[in-house]
Amino acid sequence: MSERIVVIGAGINGLVAANYLRRAGFEVTMIERSERVGGACVSEVATVHGRSQPYALGASVLGLMQEFVFRETGLGSRLETFVPDHAKRVNTDFFEPYASISYTIGPVAAKLGGAYAWGGQKGLDFTARSDDSLYVYGELSGGIPRTPLTLKAHLGHTSGSLGRVNPGAGDDNYWDWSLNAEAVLKRHFKLGVSYVDTDISERTFGTPGRHFAQGLGRGATVLGYVGVSF
Repeated sequence: MSERIVVIGAGINGLVAANYLRRAGFEVTMIERSERVGGACVSEVATVHGRSQPYALGASVLGLMQEFVFRETGLGSRLETFVPDHAKRVNTDFFEPYASISYTIGPVAAKLGGAYAWGGQKGLDFTARSDDSLYVYGELSGGIPRTPLTLKAHLGHTSGSLGRVNPGAGDDNYWDWSLNAEAVLKRHFKLGVSYVDTDISERTFGTPGRHFAQGLGRGATVLGYVGVSF
């Protein structure tokens, strides 16, 4: 009597796992909550301004699979590459002028700036109401005396159509902030670390306790970098 194995999820990885297990002689049962199998290997159709455009929901993850998997499972003959009929169907262009003012007080430099894009432009014409977009920010930076270290803080606010990344209806604004420390070593080498976050990640989405940005793999980020100049 063959061993029984249950595979949870009939996405592309679950299907491949079940294929190999079945060929190895196991009795396989698959459980899938969706009405279809395939996971991200599916396309949808988006309609904007009366124009419809099919798009893939994420089957590009198949690029992570080894080539022998396609051969041995038969995926190579069952899947087709998705390429949109037109490279560009929706106009996303818009004009956004910006300005800033800076002032230095001793070792500290301050900057205030903003960018504004007015509604009615093709790239911002999302709704029947005003689609203006405004971004304002402030920055403080300064070097620590007798050290190669420079510190920088940034605080910004987005309001309007470019802020409509949150799940709530009418929620078109959010804050962003960052802290940065950078050191110049021996004139040619630069080391730095930055902390970046927004209050989008604090908003719940769908299941209670699940945050919108974090559910997409985003949220607070710490970034380290190295620079070399000649």
